[in-house]
Amino acid sequence: MVEASCELHEIGTMTLQGLDESHQALDQLKADCRHAAKSVVSDLVVGAVKVVETAQWIHDFLVFEQEIVDLFAIDPASVSAGSDTLKQAEADMEELLKSFDTCLESMDVVGVSDLLGGPVPALLTRFQDLLVILRAQINDSANG
Repeated sequence: MVEASCELHEIGTMTLQGLDESHQALDQLKADCRHAAKSVVSDLVVGAVKVVETAQWIHDFLVFEQEIVDLFAIDPASVSAGSDTLKQAEADMEELLKSFDTCLESMDVVGVSDLLGGPVPALLTRFQDLLVILRAQINDSANG
């Protein structure tokens, strides 16, 4: 029983560290989005590479966030900052990614640039705010 408790504590500690690093990494991801937005309209080849790299980082973040929610059995609707919830941010990201896919499929470079230049970084800021709340919930459950 003590061994399981120690393992759970280690998982909690590693998760909290991962959330701290993710919070900081989202600042870089927002900058990368803005850079990709500018690149894709100025040099399609270079911009396309940046868009793909940025899309992969967004995907990786979303997988990480979902794994944490699943691991700790947290209801995304319970993670809220003001009137915003993690559940709503996830739904908004899903819709934004659908719009992103539509732009890519139709080769709408301006649409891709517009999404990466504004709505995507704004949504990542919302995730940053919500990660603070998620971190606190995990910390409270680990110490409570």
